[in-house]
Amino acid sequence: MKLAFIIPVCKDFNYVKLCYPLIKKHYPDSEVAIMSDGNDDPGIESFCNKNNIKYFFFKHSHNKDTPCYRDWE
Repeated sequence: MKLAFIIPVCKDFNYVKLCYPLIKKHYPDSEVAIMSDGNDDPGIESFCNKNNIKYFFFKHSHNKDTPCYRDWE
C-alpha cells in the first residue's frame, strides 16, 4: 500500500522543511503534497520544485461573509 501525505502551510514554512524529510525517511515511497493557504513565500514553490513535491496554493477570501480560520485566532 502506498501512502500520500498533505502538509498544510499556515504562516510558517519552516515546519515543512522539518516535516518533509521525516516523512520521506519513514515512508520513502510515499507521495507528498504541500497545500498553502495563501502564504506567498516564494521559497515554498522553490522547495517543492527542488524536491518534486506537488504544490497547491489557495487564496482565502477574507470578507465577513466567508470566515477564514485565521480570523478565529
